[in-house]
Amino acid sequence: MYAISMTAKSRLSVTVDADLIAAKKAEHDRRLRAIDDFIADYEAEQGEITEEEMEAAVRSMRARAIVVRGGQVVDDKGTG
Repeated sequence: MYAISMTAKSRLSVTVDADLIAAKKAEHDRRLRAIDDFIADYEAEQGEITEEEMEAAVRSMRARAIVVRGGQVVDDKGTG
């Protein structure tokens, strides 16, 4: 059986945490690049997405949203 000091365990834990954080950041950055590429391709084919189109999309999503707070569905649209 190997004995590892608490200091060594702490260093190992910090190293593992740093590695996990770096991996998560790399994956996040990869996803951001992918969505940026997708939007650029879309706009190259369809034209620039306008502010009005984005606002309309937000309104549409909000109208269909189901609001949940504290594990309970909240009916904040007055639909009963």
